[in-house]
Amino acid sequence: MDSYWESQPYSFDINDEGAIPKTNLPITILGEVYSGLYDRDEIRSDIISKLWFTYRRGFKPIGTPSGFVSDTGWGCMHRCGQMMIAHALIMIHLGRQWRWYRNIDNPVYHRILAMFHDNRNVPYSIHMISMIGQLEGKSAGKWFGPNTVAQALKNLSVEDKWTNLVVHITMEDGVIIDEIISECHKIEENSKSGQHHPSQMDLMNPKYKSAVQAVSKEIDDNCVEIMIPPIAQTHKKDNLKTSSKTQWRPLLLIIPVRLGLNELNECYVTALKDVFQLSQCVGIIGGRPSHALWFIGQVGEDLIYLDPHEPQTVVPLKTYCQVLDDESYHCTKWSKMPIVKVDPSLAIGFVCTSEDSFITLCEQLKRKILIPAGNYPMFEIHQKRPYYFPPLYNCNISVNGTDDSAEEFELI
Repeated sequence: MDSYWESQPYSFDINDEGAIPKTNLPITILGEVYSGLYDRDEIRSDIISKLWFTYRRGFKPIGTPSGFVSDTGWGCMHRCGQMMIAHALIMIHLGRQWRWYRNIDNPVYHRILAMFHDNRNVPYSIHMISMIGQLEGKSAGKWFGPNTVAQALKNLSVEDKWTNLVVHITMEDGVIIDEIISECHKIEENSKSGQHHPSQMDLMNPKYKSAVQAVSKEIDDNCVEIMIPPIAQTHKKDNLKTSSKTQWRPLLLIIPVRLGLNELNECYVTALKDVFQLSQCVGIIGGRPSHALWFIGQVGEDLIYLDPHEPQTVVPLKTYCQVLDDESYHCTKWSKMPIVKVDPSLAIGFVCTSEDSFITLCEQLKRKILIPAGNYPMFEIHQKRPYYFPPLYNCNISVNGTDDSAEEFELI
């Protein structure tokens, strides 16, 4: 039966009752492990409930009146970043077991979806991601790498006061537990000051531009200098304070890795598959060079993904917080790819809604992912910053690379 699975095509129509081939192998979708024989309806419901962002055409121009009105051909990584953070918001506001169905009337769900509408005035739109990219020399129409889109989402999340999300992107120092806990207990005293999401005019303003720290800059065609993670400095430092008694802010932890030079090193295959078994997992963004995918699970030696490469017409908003027709934001197809064919440049995401959840995640990562890997862990976890590491957010390193797939990753 498993050989039958391996012989199946690499894309399936969920609406087809027989679309998911039977297999003795377990099928894992973002922390949920299903039977390949008896849970096919549950698998179908889980996949179709994910928010699916694809190429769109017909939206208002990005940047200037003559700007792009479609992201076809260049926006796939932007869309994958949207899918990852959207699933994080779903988990925070609705929970992992929430499921979508046609004509659903759930104001929280509609509010989340509206935050990704193709409009310059919403937090995580293609417009806002592109405009943040322009601050780093990535003009609209240029393909992003996984870390670049993660850094853009980190900047934009600052203005999402509803979620109050912390987006932490690890650098070459790996996961430093105490520092992340401290970051998630910071509070912004000016959160009620009525700050708005930065508009395109804000982003073009030199004062705002200078307030956002650089992510990276290209030295030449074969070298990228890695800068510190971007932190919006739109308010004074004395408006921030930390306290061990403050409420935990939800955490989206993104770990960029490079698991090989030009191909995925097979010593990481098992660890990469096991990541999807962790309940905090919100997927992996990667794919192939200039062909981004959002990986949401695994079966056997294949990774399951949602593909943003399907051009669709922009959908208008019914109200500020409700999309007129949401069916095109839910994928009726799922696809799989041999894990060994995945590009080695990836960004792994986890969401932690509490401090206990984060501590549990770190323990599981060490026990299930890193220790079994022996001398070849995908990344490192430390309780405190080792003395031989550079200070927090104070490191410039360069890595060699020929394109965006090699940017800003820890070379394993």
